[in-house]
Amino acid sequence: MLSSIFGSVIMTIATLALLMAIGISEDNRRNMGKQSLSKQEKEIMSKAGFDTGNQKELHQDIKDFFKTK
Repeated sequence: MLSSIFGSVIMTIATLALLMAIGISEDNRRNMGKQSLSKQEKEIMSKAGFDTGNQKELHQDIKDFFKTK
């Protein structure tokens, strides 16, 4: 009897943790592409050979891509 109650509590906690993880991932998915490029991302792009114009164009393409999703 006690073990079944304990099992139910564990199952409930696991279910709540899963639902919270799904909610967090959905929030993050909705916000993808809405933030501007970070300093580190801009530095990486500069090292890869992209100039400022290319960076702005790529950032706009990313924003447009996620608007359609």
